[in-house]
Amino acid sequence: MNFRAFLTPAYITSLVLLLLAAIFISTGLGVLGWLVLLIGLALNVVASSVTSNREELRRAEREG
Repeated sequence: MNFRAFLTPAYITSLVLLLLAAIFISTGLGVLGWLVLLIGLALNVVASSVTSNREELRRAEREG
């Protein structure tokens, strides 16, 4: 698996959102932190699945 393909802007943004959520939750902004956490997780799942599907499509095209 090509891990460089997973370093898309959406994936990096989702990691930043998860970090921000941890900061918000630890500073007492719990509701905002949980909202940002859920948005970050959703973006992470979507970015990972799209990238994985794209890699599978490229592999299928190379094989014939």
